[in-house]
Amino acid sequence: MKSIAILGSSIIEAQSMLNTAHSTASDVFWGGTAISGLASFLLQSWYSLLFTSGFLKLMWRHVTNKVIISYKKQIKKQFEIVKCLLASELLDISYVSHDNESAYSLVKKIKNLLLSSHLSPPFSPREPESIYISYLDTIEEKVKQEGQRKINKKSEKIEYYHTQNKFEISQKLPIVYDKGYNITFGGIENLHPFDTKKYGKVAHYLKQHLGIEKLNFYKPPVFDENDMKLVHTPKYIESLSSPLTLALLVDLPIVALFPKSIRESKFIAPVKKATSGTVLALELALKYGWSINLSGGYHHAKSNVPVYGGYCLINDICIAAKKKEQELLQKNQNYKIMIVDLDAHQGNGHEDIAENNSHFVIFDMFNGDTWPGDFSCQERINFRYPLRAKTQDKEYLAILKTNLPDAINQAKPDVIIYNAGTDVYEKDPIGELSISAGGIIERDAFVFHEAISRKIPIVMVLSGGYHKDSAEIIGRSIENIYRKIINH
Repeated sequence: MKSIAILGSSIIEAQSMLNTAHSTASDVFWGGTAISGLASFLLQSWYSLLFTSGFLKLMWRHVTNKVIISYKKQIKKQFEIVKCLLASELLDISYVSHDNESAYSLVKKIKNLLLSSHLSPPFSPREPESIYISYLDTIEEKVKQEGQRKINKKSEKIEYYHTQNKFEISQKLPIVYDKGYNITFGGIENLHPFDTKKYGKVAHYLKQHLGIEKLNFYKPPVFDENDMKLVHTPKYIESLSSPLTLALLVDLPIVALFPKSIRESKFIAPVKKATSGTVLALELALKYGWSINLSGGYHHAKSNVPVYGGYCLINDICIAAKKKEQELLQKNQNYKIMIVDLDAHQGNGHEDIAENNSHFVIFDMFNGDTWPGDFSCQERINFRYPLRAKTQDKEYLAILKTNLPDAINQAKPDVIIYNAGTDVYEKDPIGELSISAGGIIERDAFVFHEAISRKIPIVMVLSGGYHKDSAEIIGRSIENIYRKIINH
């Protein structure tokens, strides 16, 4: 088989030709305008300049648009072929691509592309890739045979294992979600940089790409008001009723003008529901070995002092841990709950709450050059890794991969709560780190692998993430964890 690198070089060639087309067309336009300007000066007729430059501009747009569209189509086709061939080992009856395409559909489409006489570089004919087509024929036949064995695909039950626990994914995944997680109020939420509807977007992604039906998510129970007292003082709980305090906590001054009923239902209730989700997720992790709450991670909420900004009203992580703590300690006095906090910001809330609790172990990698800079709380971090602003993938992942395994080995936790903030993303306007989408996906997979390979139950909560790309990155990351780690 021809090397995939040859296809890759064709893509590069096509892209360079695209850039050349841009440059050449631009040169023609400006050169023609300069010549027409000179002619107009000699003829002392500025009307001819306006006419000629206008005509050239229209021609430039028309020609370059056609060339660009053609080149882009060829490049896209080449990427499709390379993507399919790289994924060939994964192509089976259960495969679904990021574009919601089955293996059978993908193979058929790629075969049609390979049979076309003009691929890339554009306008340069080549022989059909007979070896590739033969290879894809084999995959197509395999997928077809697998499909025939599945009489009713909808009733198919795929079984997954964690240690000795067996459960059926077709019934329910240990993923918790409720549409009430999303914070919406007539567009007011758009004044805040946080995407308050990302939870629903992640759920939608998982429905599309993993085939999870609506009923296959766990729904959080009704919030128990007494749970707040496990980690927050009565004075703090009362402060949430203050219009000004709430407005400062959610970083939206206009909220102070709303009636109490609206403040409660639109801004506090979603956080309470998410907290119930984290409590349930911890139960599910202890039963199945892993779980994900598609919200939560309000890691700035302290015990008795409001932390303004960051939208952290209730510390769901500590409530879930404390709620389970007494029961677990009865079985094992040395019980350890490890919080792995990889949000871009220091988790000063759970560090404050865990100050005198030796059963909490905290691993925190955060941007040390930005808010909150809570140095007194940093003293409570067992494994502390402040980062410089603009830290990139290579350094970030090296620190994580070098230190997290050692931290887990030292702490010997009985459960891990993973605060998986996506505000480390390179385009995030607040996190001020420079981690790529691929780096985030690799990070999450590594944390899950370290937990599951040691048979330590792990709970993941979503935490911060302020760019519109966050929801898709989270969806892709969970899909990757599900396929490559949970499944294997």
